[in-house]
Amino acid sequence: MDFEEHSIFSCFQCFFQEQELALLAARQYYIEYGEDANEDALHVVIPTYIPEDRRQDDDSIKVWKKSIMRLYHKLFSGREQHRPSMDRVKADVVAYAKTKWAMTFSRYYDVTKSERDAQGNEVAMKVAVNSTGVYLMTDDRRVTQELAFTDIVAVRTDRWGKVILNFVSGKILEPELILD
Repeated sequence: MDFEEHSIFSCFQCFFQEQELALLAARQYYIEYGEDANEDALHVVIPTYIPEDRRQDDDSIKVWKKSIMRLYHKLFSGREQHRPSMDRVKADVVAYAKTKWAMTFSRYYDVTKSERDAQGNEVAMKVAVNSTGVYLMTDDRRVTQELAFTDIVAVRTDRWGKVILNFVSGKILEPELILD
């Protein structure tokens, strides 16, 4: 597998605004290279920052380099006391990723109780839990319902160690889910 073909951002398959992607790339460049902004070094690492479909030719790479360097200088140049720390920038990137790609940062559980579809057939369910809430989904990871943490009334374990979630009545068909 060629690393260039699988940039760190292409795996998320999101539709980025150009500015959003350039901002994330500028932060990543600062994390990796610090205060030494070097356009030649940036040119070399752009393939690892920008998905291949967004950098088809040399002209697009030049545009990306210009955009990333402009944002880099805006964010990280200037007086030292106003420059964010490396740890702060890393925390910002993680917070952004957890918000933008919440399902990627989820913990998945199988549900013992299964839902029934319109024909009365059992549908195996999964639950994804992440920093934004609880998601009920089918086995093929299609989200069927989003629930906020405030919709959970109780969390308990049974004598076999299975986690049981109780939800506000009326929020879901089964107000109790048993997680494997």
